[in-house]
Amino acid sequence: SQAAVAPTIGFFGGVHGMERIGSQILLAWLENLLARCQWDEGLLHLLSKVRLVCIPLLNVGGLLKSTRSNPNGVDLMRNAPVEAHGRVPFLLGGHRLSPRLPWYRGAIDAEMEIENQALCKVVREQLLNRQFSMAIDCHSGFGLVDRIWFPHAHSEHPIPHLADILRLEELFQETHPYHRYLFEPQSLQYKTHGDIWDYLYLHHQKLATENANASNT
Repeated sequence: SQAAVAPTIGFFGGVHGMERIGSQILLAWLENLLARCQWDEGLLHLLSKVRLVCIPLLNVGGLLKSTRSNPNGVDLMRNAPVEAHGRVPFLLGGHRLSPRLPWYRGAIDAEMEIENQALCKVVREQLLNRQFSMAIDCHSGFGLVDRIWFPHAHSEHPIPHLADILRLEELFQETHPYHRYLFEPQSLQYKTHGDIWDYLYLHHQKLATENANASNT
């Protein structure tokens, strides 16, 4: 759908170059979607009501080098200008010691990496200006249990849309009753600096507040 009011879902993968499974899943899903468009009238009707945005591979250089970071040695999930509340795990939570170490955030006075700038541009132009939008970022698994993480990663403070997340989990339970996913905020496991999705979510909250204030005046 090209309608300005159409709900929009963004699908993203390959943020970490060595985590190829997210890109593979999204590409396979897109191939399936395009094949079904040849015969599935119900799907075509659904797609006429929503808008899909997809970046299956964000960190191209990291994929070519088989590294978590981009070619500059920067972890794109530690690169946004967001500081964690309280202590974070050493190195894992994001650091500025050296690009030779994993989870490097980048220099303190540097702009976000070009991959994250591109991601933010797409999200701002295609998702944040919608009445309803949702972003799904596909990574490899963490630990022994598959998880669907949602913000915050930098803080244990619950997000304003927690009720919406819980309803999404209920829908997932109803439609995929045999799944093994655990819905939880990332901060329940560990906190990090520089989470790009925290940064975009906080930006969205700021825009919503500004729009509400403008409407009241």
